Amino acid sequence: MIDVEVTTTIERPVGQVFAFVQDENNIPKWDPDLLKVAKTSQGPIGKGSTFHLDIKPFMGETQGSGEVVAYEPDRRIELQFVMGKLKPHVFHLFEPAGSGTRFTRRVVMQPSGFMRLMTPLMRSMMRKKNVQYLATLKRLLEA
Repeated sequence: MIDVEVTTTIERPVGQVFAFVQDENNIPKWDPDLLKVAKTSQGPIGKGSTFHLDIKPFMGETQGSGEVVAYEPDRRIELQFVMGKLKPHVFHLFEPAGSGTRFTRRVVMQPSGFMRLMTPLMRSMMRKKNVQYLATLKRLLEA
C-alpha cells in the first residue's frame, strides 16, 4: 500500500487556492506528470465530473481517466484515477491558515501484480514528486 501525504501553506486565501487547483487547465502547470487534462463531462466541476488524462509518469507516456468522487467548495476535492493498472485515489484538502491556506495532497494506491514489488520505490518517488508539485503550486500562487 502506498499512502503519501504532503502539506504546504500558501499565502493566498482558500477560495483562490481552491479555484486554481480545481481548474483542469492549471493542473499541468503544477503537476508536470499530467501533460493534458480534458474534462469529459458537462457542467461545472463537482462530484461526478470526469476527465481524460495524458500522463507521463516515471515509466513513459500513457492515458487515463479520472472522476471527482467528493467535492466540497473551498474544503475538499477527492479524485479517483485509473491509469492502466494503477488506480490512485487523490485527496486535496484546503484549510484556512491565518491569511493563507494550508493545502494537503494525499495519494493512496494499492499496486497489484508486478508493480507490488516496486511499492517501496514508488512510495519514495511519489513523496518526492508531491513535495515538488506543492512547491511549484505555492510558487505559482504566491508570485
